[in-house]
Amino acid sequence: GPLGSSWLFLEVIAGPAIGLQHAVNSTSSSKLPVKLGRVSPSDLALKDSEVSGKHAQITWNSTKFKWELVDMGSLNGTLVNSHSISHPDLGSRKWGNPVELASDDIITLGTTTKVYVRISSQNEFQIPFKIGVASDPMA
Repeated sequence: GPLGSSWLFLEVIAGPAIGLQHAVNSTSSSKLPVKLGRVSPSDLALKDSEVSGKHAQITWNSTKFKWELVDMGSLNGTLVNSHSISHPDLGSRKWGNPVELASDDIITLGTTTKVYVRISSQNEFQIPFKIGVASDPMA
């Protein structure tokens, strides 16, 4: 793909919408930002009562060449790797500050919906990426 382009893969690994996946390239400006929420239009439509209608979104920061997640004033908050990224006045509907995402980050929306993040320079989305432990039936 184009030089400096990046793929973002999202997979819901816990919560009511488990198994849902989404992939987007940083050059697909028409498909950005990636919207996470309970109501349509959402790129990840999370049927979870704890997820706000418009909960969070992921944008491509073309100056930093990084994917960034922002909480859009959700009622139940957003965590990245167990750290809150929401506005301190939770439920105030104020947006949080954008936070850079890295591969293998876990985004938690509310308390039960968890989204696994994978970032890659190639489109590996045809190969289902599964987290070793979770998909091993013997585990």
